[in-house]
Amino acid sequence: MSSSGICVISGMAEGIDAIAHQTAVEQKGKTIAILGSGFYHLYPPENEWLFHKLLANGGCLLTEYAPNTEIDKKNFPKRNRLISALSDEVLVVEAAYRSGTSITVKYAKEMGKKIYAVPSNIDSSKGVGTNRFIREGAILVVTPQDILEGKKNQNIRREDRRETIQETKIKDIPKEYTSIYNLLTDKPLHVNEITKKLHKSIQEITSTLTIMELEGYVLQIQNNSFIKLRKEE
Repeated sequence: MSSSGICVISGMAEGIDAIAHQTAVEQKGKTIAILGSGFYHLYPPENEWLFHKLLANGGCLLTEYAPNTEIDKKNFPKRNRLISALSDEVLVVEAAYRSGTSITVKYAKEMGKKIYAVPSNIDSSKGVGTNRFIREGAILVVTPQDILEGKKNQNIRREDRRETIQETKIKDIPKEYTSIYNLLTDKPLHVNEITKKLHKSIQEITSTLTIMELEGYVLQIQNNSFIKLRKEE
């Protein structure tokens, strides 16, 4: 995935997280690690080498905590919401019945992100979550191409939709839509940026955008990124 230009985002934990970051670095790819503590208190300590390896090879490490914030496991679920928020799509490789991965998927669903899952043997305790996600609608994948082909087709559909709206005319904008509509252009703007610029809750913004799209005022052309339809002069 990394060698195909995909930025790999994870939590720098042991196992799959660490492998994802390390392989991205080896492929000269892009990777972002989201920490649940301060930079002076890395978790797990065994992955401190990975921390330095990412920095030395152009990777990015992010945390919302001050550098001296100590390790507190209650912060990790909060960290997972950032992993979901920064990702266009979420791939689950393993997930126990109750795990941080399940929390990430919960946030991803709330944010409208596409979820992929690798199926597992029904006897595997670490596969309970992935199999459940697939049953609940996650896309089953067995090779990187399953995702890459989907993204390729998605990009083609986006371009088709762009061409379709070029001649669209909008006459009247309801007052309750104007703040969002005036902020948008013909370049995609993510819902998080809209929320930040308008100082409103993400729930309020996403709810309004959904109605605006249904009524033909905006168009979502990427996951949670919107453009405006043209207003008639």
